[in-house]
Amino acid sequence: MKQKRFRNPIDIIGIFLIAFLIDALIFKHIPFQYQNAIALSDILSFLVTIILALYLAHVVEKSREQKNAIVNVLVNMIQSLISECDDIQKALYANNLNYFQAVAFPKNIYQTCKNIESIIARAELECPMAKDLLKSLQNRTALRKNLTTITPQKPGDLDFLEVHNNICSIGPSRIGKIQKNITDLRHDLYYLWATINL
Repeated sequence: MKQKRFRNPIDIIGIFLIAFLIDALIFKHIPFQYQNAIALSDILSFLVTIILALYLAHVVEKSREQKNAIVNVLVNMIQSLISECDDIQKALYANNLNYFQAVAFPKNIYQTCKNIESIIARAELECPMAKDLLKSLQNRTALRKNLTTITPQKPGDLDFLEVHNNICSIGPSRIGKIQKNITDLRHDLYYLWATINL
């Protein structure tokens, strides 16, 4: 963890006063020539400019660090949803999707998006595109319907979802719909990630 050298403007002013005293007391006796006809107003203007520049750099850096920390939290939340998308898809391919996991997934998307929206509002981040995208992500009714609506298999029907011992048995047509829903969701999550990082 790096330590900050200057905690406040008083530290900076103290450093400049020490430098001025060193110049006035020590360098005055060294035998070299310089023109000492500099106006006092120029010296004060120069010192004020340097002090303001250091102070602003300190304030801007602190603000930027805070924004980066908030963005990192948001990115981690988005990454967790992307990881969950991957888990659902792997379970679909392996034909061992747990029904409780399927029911919890859309709810988790909704709650995580609400939390992201809340953090953006509290941190007063300017992300108008992210707000619209979050509203869209919260309303994934097609994904919720395809993942959770139990539909008994009928002869010749490929769009079914049955649950046996909490494991989903899903027809190929329904798997295709769920895969498309998850692909669209993942696309929007990556877009949200890029929007927040701007």
